[in-house]
Formats: sequence, structure tokens, C-alpha cells
Amino acid sequence: MFRIIIYTVTISFILSGCFKNIPEGQASVKGEDKLIGVYDFISETTVLSKPRKSAFKRISPEWTGTWQFQNGHYTRVLMKGRRDTFFDFKRLEDLGFESFAGPYEFEGARVRLIQKYAVHPFAVDRSALMDFRIDGDNLTLIQTLHPYLEDPREGTITVVLRRLK
Repeated sequence: MFRIIIYTVTISFILSGCFKNIPEGQASVKGEDKLIGVYDFISETTVLSKPRKSAFKRISPEWTGTWQFQNGHYTRVLMKGRRDTFFDFKRLEDLGFESFAGPYEFEGARVRLIQKYAVHPFAVDRSALMDFRIDGDNLTLIQTLHPYLEDPREGTITVVLRRLK
């Protein structure tokens, strides 16, 4: 576990150095960016209608993590508090760790998160178009899933975050 924490901190420092010197005007942010900040993970609810109806939820403190939005870039780190020491490498969810980072851009009232960096190589360069709502310090992101060749799921993923002060 200590090794994963060291890797996460190292990746965060590398990414923050990469994004620190972006010339003004090249960031994807248009107008006032209300997402800027650091957020604690509260919950993630997935409700699927296909390939079969199901629902599951990840909540704090069982899962902990941090999201950050700044200068048109985001970082997301999520880790299960108690993880098995042995897991099936073919089942990524058994790892109990997720990390994504990359640029974000607004498309109307939605935000698109582009995964330039990911733990799993098949997740690189994927993107998620999400509706978002800010209620005080809470940020709610809702992704509508549409089936495609590699992922037959249809439904929604709702993430709730709380801004750190």
C-alpha cells in the first residue's frame, strides 16, 4: 500500500509540473471556471439498465479519494480503504485503485474529462461527457453511459464530491 501511495504522489508531482507552465489562452477553460478547486470523494452511484439491470455504490470511508480541477486539467485518484493483498490482474476493480488525469473542456452546460493518463492502458484517451451541478461546496457529476463495442453498459454514473477549503 505504501508503494501505491508513493506512486500516486510521484505521478501527482509530475503532472503538476507538466501543467504548471501552460501558456495563458491554451487551457481548455472558457469563461469563468466554477470547477477550479480540490474535492474530496463522497460517493459514486452506478445504475445500469443494460446489459442487465443492476446498481452499486461506492462511498466514503470505504472508498477515499481526491479530485482536482485547475487550468483546464483534472486529476482523479480513488482508492479502496481495505484492499486484498492478492487479486486477479484480469479484474481491474480487484486492484481497489483508480487514477485518471488529463484536460477538461466545457461543452455547453457539460464538462468533458479526457483521460490522457490512466492506470489501465485501455483507459488512455477515453473521455467522459458529464453533466455537473454545484450546490454550495458539493459538486455532482453525472455521466450517461451509452453502449459501444468495448463497453455494452447503458445507464448512469453519479459522482458526488465536496470542495476542500
